[in-house]
Amino acid sequence: MPLVVLCGYPSSGKTSRSKELCTFLAEKGISHNLINNESLGIDRNESYKDSQAEKMSRSALKAAIERTLTKTVTVIADDLNYIKGYRYELFCIARAVGTTMCTIHCDATTDEIVRFNAGTRAYNESILAELPQRFERPNDRNRWERPLFVVRPEDDRLPLEDIVTMIEGKSLNPNLATVSQPVADKNMLHEIDVVTAQILAALQNSQTEGVMAGRMKFPYCSKAVTINRVVPMGEQRRIKRQFMKVVTDDGQTPSTSEKAAEMFVDFLVAQIAQD
Repeated sequence: MPLVVLCGYPSSGKTSRSKELCTFLAEKGISHNLINNESLGIDRNESYKDSQAEKMSRSALKAAIERTLTKTVTVIADDLNYIKGYRYELFCIARAVGTTMCTIHCDATTDEIVRFNAGTRAYNESILAELPQRFERPNDRNRWERPLFVVRPEDDRLPLEDIVTMIEGKSLNPNLATVSQPVADKNMLHEIDVVTAQILAALQNSQTEGVMAGRMKFPYCSKAVTINRVVPMGEQRRIKRQFMKVVTDDGQTPSTSEKAAEMFVDFLVAQIAQD
């Protein structure tokens, strides 16, 4: 059964919504499993104290999801899940199992989470202030983030019937390991290869010249992004290989150089944030 991924700011109500969903699924007789820091015995403040702790926490949560998710058990992933690239990895897990995934965004403002946290003291003030700045909002234009359900604190309940309809609906196809996918257009793949090479060349030039402060713009891409650390050449090549595999395996080859650039820049920023 599907993977339900919750995401949102700290203290935005994710665990409360997860429990609300669990109660409804139990009433419907749907087998489910809730996975979060609490279920794994991980202290939420310790898990976000530094980048290494974050990596370990994400790895533990991902491993638990991989162990638990099957075609007969719905898994609810209750965590910040604030990195777009990580949510894509969870989508890949669901796809490999041959099931679906949906995203629930608990959309609270920074003022609201400060007020909510004052009553629970669930997060340290430093974590509460820092993590929202790194949150990458889900977008229903991304195949791996839809169906996307957005819930606000003032909403009385989740769209539970719609979520259950999704849970009982059509499954995703497994990846190339079991199903032959259509081959992406070779001309466009060549164009993507050229575009990504130019973007990485621009990144490398900025690093060589020591111009890494502020927001950066890249060839073919209209939006500016922040990259706050040096990315070694080996890591750049690895990220490019992963991206080329994504656009080839998913059958989501962008149709223009501009779309390819935007997709790659988003992917690049997400991967850098994880490492």
